[in-house]
Amino acid sequence: MPKLPVVVVIFALIACGVFIANIVSSSSTNENIADARIELPGDPPMPFPYRRDQISRGHSDQFVGANACRDCHTATYESFLKTAHSRTSAPASTDSIAGSFDSDRNEMSTSHDDLKVVMRLVAGRYEQSAVTGEAGNQCQRHTESFDIVTGSAKMGQTYLYWKEDLLYQLPVSYFTATDSWQNSPGFEADKVRFDRPVTARCMECHTTYMHATPAAMNSFSKERTVFGVSCEKCHGPGKSHVDYHRANPDDQSPQHITNPIDLPVERQTDVCSLCHSGTGMPIEPAFSYRPGKVLSKFVWLDPPKHKFIGSIHSDNQLARLKMSKCFQMSDDMTCITCHNPHTNERGDRALFSTRCQKCHQPKSCGEFERVGSSISQNCIDCHMARSTDPKMVLETADRRQFPKMADHYIRLLQAK
Repeated sequence: MPKLPVVVVIFALIACGVFIANIVSSSSTNENIADARIELPGDPPMPFPYRRDQISRGHSDQFVGANACRDCHTATYESFLKTAHSRTSAPASTDSIAGSFDSDRNEMSTSHDDLKVVMRLVAGRYEQSAVTGEAGNQCQRHTESFDIVTGSAKMGQTYLYWKEDLLYQLPVSYFTATDSWQNSPGFEADKVRFDRPVTARCMECHTTYMHATPAAMNSFSKERTVFGVSCEKCHGPGKSHVDYHRANPDDQSPQHITNPIDLPVERQTDVCSLCHSGTGMPIEPAFSYRPGKVLSKFVWLDPPKHKFIGSIHSDNQLARLKMSKCFQMSDDMTCITCHNPHTNERGDRALFSTRCQKCHQPKSCGEFERVGSSISQNCIDCHMARSTDPKMVLETADRRQFPKMADHYIRLLQAK
């Protein structure tokens, strides 16, 4: 039998492979069929311009997670678990995902009648699927899994998925105000996007620690993550502290740890500014900053836009606070003057008002005579009114939504 040329054999093998692939794909759920309205990841996004040794500055084996703090700080730990910070990120699960997977509430429409996204639980895996076509004749075009939840559900949540070691944002988020699935912030209503990379700077504010790698701007080591914004975000890596006090239980003075309350005012506000003054641009690799350091050496933050109250990323809170006479006339006012990061105080206007009244007496309020002593229960709605910001918009199939957020510019608002 004559031997076939090598080129012919190779061509035959390729053709056979294509034929088999076509058979396999025709028997699947029509995954990954091209549709210009569904945007998928291309080549890995370029890494930030750091040398490998620079990226390693953000690396640490010193983070131990909040559970390591529980034995000595039990009450604080249990209280902290109820805060929004503790829920800023988590592995995707029934407990961590706020949106519904019920069949009558598990879809998000786009501006195209024949394109939507469906949220499903399939064999224990939570998924988002881009689906085209009309009822009874639908085609599942692309599916990715819920892998990481970001957001405490105070305003909403958004979801991330892994493509090997690259991290991307899913197209659909959850919006608390309407208790529904909505387009992820900044996504257009006429597309379904699976292609937005999630950078280390993003995860710096959604986790306590995540191990970034130099392959791409959204490349991470999956195993080395401390979820939530927990103890070590504000107090610094805890391994040396934990090891010392376990070995020296009688020493009651805190060693090898930072307490922000002991820092100068500007360094205290830096701790909060890392994540509450906008995304900015990293000067040093993400996760390099430590409490007590000068933040401006690690992150270049956008100049404040005073007329805006801030976006979903809380990017103007500190700038707005600094416009307030309360802040300007105080030598020691910081974020923790009003906020206790260890306790869930959300929505407790009476509690926050007691902190106003450390400096301001209810009887000095111009509305006291009309309202009476009950005015002491709520300073917030008059002096820190919630309002919308044109930069914070969610696009849906039929409208644009602007969530209301608290304004940290404390002032006497003029009646409309």
